[in-house]
Amino acid sequence: MKYAVILGFFLLAVSCTQERKPMLPKGLSADSIIPHDEMVRLLADMHVLESVLQYERNHRTGLSAPASVRYQELFSEYRISKKRFTLNLAYYQSMPDEFQKMYGDVVTTLEQRKKEQKLR
Repeated sequence: MKYAVILGFFLLAVSCTQERKPMLPKGLSADSIIPHDEMVRLLADMHVLESVLQYERNHRTGLSAPASVRYQELFSEYRISKKRFTLNLAYYQSMPDEFQKMYGDVVTTLEQRKKEQKLR
């Protein structure tokens, strides 16, 4: 259910933009575009990280590290910078159909991970 709300939010945001020819954001070269599948995994990991951070805030467990450090660790794991991620996000958002499909894949990935967790 939670994933449906997330998907709904992004579909609404995407549907409010006009369809236009994708342009590379300034500072992003064609060879630095994060492939679709990798971007899906990264976005899914970001949603999981954000859930962990929210849980820690709500339950006052204390953050094991500041959110900025945790996100930097995630970017390092994918061998990208925050700037490269931001530019790639802008690139994919400039293609509403592709971005909508990408977030559908993110939701599918998160649901699959949840199923795998239950099997353990």
